[in-house]
Amino acid sequence: MKTHIDYNIELATHGDNACNTTSAVMTLQNGTANTFRLLLDGADLESAMEVNGWNMSVAIESDMATGATILMTDDNAVADATAPALGYV
Repeated sequence: MKTHIDYNIELATHGDNACNTTSAVMTLQNGTANTFRLLLDGADLESAMEVNGWNMSVAIESDMATGATILMTDDNAVADATAPALGYV
């Protein structure tokens, strides 16, 4: 039996928008392995960067989703030039 798990994803960027190749991947884990991966497309990523973020629902076995992470990257980011940014899943 699968469980519907609802997520709200809210992301933010810093700077002058020089990083214009931003991508994000949401991953669910069961503690030992990735069980689900979603590459946010352009529209999803844009929604996730707005106030109140982006909502999604996943139908998955509950024991296959004990954790969730977001990996947000940009090919144009300067190496070692980081700043704290809040991201919520």
